[in-house]
Amino acid sequence: MEMPPRVTESGVTVFGPFAADRDYFAADKTFMLNFRVADLDAMIAQL
Repeated sequence: MEMPPRVTESGVTVFGPFAADRDYFAADKTFMLNFRVADLDAMIAQL
């Protein structure tokens, strides 16, 4: 199932579902989140 990206003032959100039989990530995980940040080093320091 393809879904078009959602474009807002703050950026783009993409939902990319995977087939249940994919081995891209662990079988016991139902979803994955990926975040894009402007300054990764600053974000890591903040966390």
